[in-house]
Amino acid sequence: LLFEMGDTPSKWGTQWNPAPLPSFPGVQIPDVPPVAPVVRPPAGTQVLASTPLQIFDGKSDWSRTNLNALPTGEDEPWTMNLFIRPDKAPEERTLIGGFGDGRDEPSTQRYIGRIHGGIHFWGASIDIDSGVPFDVGRWQMLTATFDGKTVTLYKNGEPIKAAPVVFKDAAPEVHISPTGTWPEHHQFEGRAQGFAIWNSAFSPSAVRELMKSMPQE
Repeated sequence: LLFEMGDTPSKWGTQWNPAPLPSFPGVQIPDVPPVAPVVRPPAGTQVLASTPLQIFDGKSDWSRTNLNALPTGEDEPWTMNLFIRPDKAPEERTLIGGFGDGRDEPSTQRYIGRIHGGIHFWGASIDIDSGVPFDVGRWQMLTATFDGKTVTLYKNGEPIKAAPVVFKDAAPEVHISPTGTWPEHHQFEGRAQGFAIWNSAFSPSAVRELMKSMPQE
């Protein structure tokens, strides 16, 4: 039976049944496992490479300046992430890590620290309290994202606070355990690792993916 181009078997009143696949005695065809979903990296570029393990004694800091690739514009999106293991609870008004020059110039900073007793986002006259405490003697992941309108704080991949903000441009500097912002001069004491910044706002699922890099106890 011949079919013309564009014809279908039903047109000719004939039911088409494909031939079964051949079988071969003694040969087993394994079941094909389901394909795992592909985890795609978030859009954007990592503009600060992950920092190595560093130990801070409450008197030391780490900084890099003139990083012109940082997303310092007032409405530029970003994500920053840091793993820390505090030796003791950070003192009130302690900045742990972020970018900007650390000065108390309104709306020019992007830092995670301890203010009002818990994990806090500080932007200089921009204050986002989470009320969530730090875990002393244990590794934890701290993340902040900004999508151009809202800052979201995360601990261990889970959102703990979000608020709308209006920034001003920041200085192209990054700091861990900075000092000099306030008269108390409190600094972080403990271990820090994997401080990184991207020029995009990660989704909650992308933030959770970062937990795979959590240092071991």
